[in-house]
Amino acid sequence: MSDGQHQAITVLEVQALEPYLCVANGSGLMVPQGGQGTINMAELHLGTNLNICSRDEAHYHVTDSPHWGQLLQATQPATAFSQQDLLVGAVFYGHNGSLSSRNTLAFSMDVGPVHTDATLQVTIALEGPVAPLKLAQHKKIYIFQGEAAEIRRDQLEVRSWRW
Repeated sequence: MSDGQHQAITVLEVQALEPYLCVANGSGLMVPQGGQGTINMAELHLGTNLNICSRDEAHYHVTDSPHWGQLLQATQPATAFSQQDLLVGAVFYGHNGSLSSRNTLAFSMDVGPVHTDATLQVTIALEGPVAPLKLAQHKKIYIFQGEAAEIRRDQLEVRSWRW
């Protein structure tokens, strides 16, 4: 290297890594009960060391459909979409109006020969008052100081009055 007056000799070492994909699922998706929410790059941020020239090169394929709703592209049910679809806001999750407060969408993601699996957590904002809760199991648990313990369902369980 030289700036015209000074000169330094250096060695540049390059280390190649295996190609990788990772889908960083941030905060998940919040959808009103019976409503829709847009799935975009905030919910499915792509991390990779691949050179992706076009957003159409990254493809998502649903491997396990949501139980309490469906994936929509524009207004039609969908099982696949691209990163470009996410960028333009064309991918939606539509909730079916059930009383479930959570849902999961599992998918695989491909860029050329590289593949990864991921899930998107969907939280449903339920309308109206939440059903009152009832303490079904409540037993004492003795734990020594500094130790960890698992709280099992037979020791603590809360149920909704609707059950």
